[in-house]
Amino acid sequence: MNDGSRWMKHFFIIAGGKIEDAFAIEVLKGFAEKTVIAADSGMEFLRRNEIVPQVIISDFDSVSKETLEWFQKKEGIVWHRLNPQKDDTDTEFALRLAISMGAECITVLGGTGSRLDHVLGNIELLGIGLELGVLFLTHKFTLKQALCTHLVLCNSFNIFQMIFLAYNNEDNLPFVVVHTVIQTVLLFLSLISYLKFYPLFIASSTIISLWICCIITDIPTLNDIFWIIAVFLIIIVLLGNRLVKLINELSHTNKQLVATQYEVFSLLDLDKSALTSLLELAENKKLSSEEINGLMDGLIDKKNMPDIKQHISEWYTHSQNKKNIIAQKLPMLSETQQEICRLILENHSTGNIAKTLGKSPSNITCQRSKIRAKLHLKKEENLKTVLQERIQKRI
Repeated sequence: MNDGSRWMKHFFIIAGGKIEDAFAIEVLKGFAEKTVIAADSGMEFLRRNEIVPQVIISDFDSVSKETLEWFQKKEGIVWHRLNPQKDDTDTEFALRLAISMGAECITVLGGTGSRLDHVLGNIELLGIGLELGVLFLTHKFTLKQALCTHLVLCNSFNIFQMIFLAYNNEDNLPFVVVHTVIQTVLLFLSLISYLKFYPLFIASSTIISLWICCIITDIPTLNDIFWIIAVFLIIIVLLGNRLVKLINELSHTNKQLVATQYEVFSLLDLDKSALTSLLELAENKKLSSEEINGLMDGLIDKKNMPDIKQHISEWYTHSQNKKNIIAQKLPMLSETQQEICRLILENHSTGNIAKTLGKSPSNITCQRSKIRAKLHLKKEENLKTVLQERIQKRI
């Protein structure tokens, strides 16, 4: 039965609701190739017009004995006998069966009638059809899109059902309360799914539909609890939207951090373990922030070096050599002044030198004056040029 080649892709489900015979027959005649499924008392329509379906689905609680005997004499019909205590309506079972049989288009005739539970059940099936139609047309549906679609469909159906039951039932307060609870569940579902705007949509539609129910029923108890429910939903939405905003900001920040990490690794041609080795070196050697920056600059220049630890060792040796050269050529300067000279030769500004050494810019300016004095520089002489000449450009 699951062989798709046996069944035509356009399915007609004949349900047990009200059917205008002339109209239905005209519709059926318009399709030469079709698969007809009879759902329970829809068999009565088919028998009246002597139409033999390919499939019959029923618990046979609404079919006359004569009709049942008439179809039993026909050959080639696939029968599905349902349990009378089932949860799904015959039409719902027929729709799901048609989908499993490869239906690309489904037409339901007799989908509405006098039984309220069947009417509401068939209206809910429109939501299923819409979801399947969107999936079929787009061929791609993210989890978020699927969840949003499902929430909208469930919300719309539940609101319609709430108002419909409030209008058509004398004892309608329990119906309204139950469906309000369902709406609240949908609201919380949209919140824990971190969906923007959907909590507001569900809460506002719930309040409006509940207000309409209050007008229809004119029940004092419902009028009394309306404002309590409305205030509760508004508070939940406000708190929930704040939560959703914070979660989205956190998610955005996390994505930025991951992207930055990837860019750093790509730039340095490093993996995580190599960068961890670098950080361990910085911690063990008590490197300053300026020394770490110098190491990173060296990594960028030598990013193709296969052995990161070898380069770290080379960089550290070179850094110490620079300090030793300055100390040898400029012994009259203090250790701090020698470090300032090294940073000047590396084109650091006064502000950067102050930040690197943890001193104020005014202190660095004062130290520069002392360095000039110890080197006996004239006013017009440039400190960096003189330093380069003194150490014979060996740095």
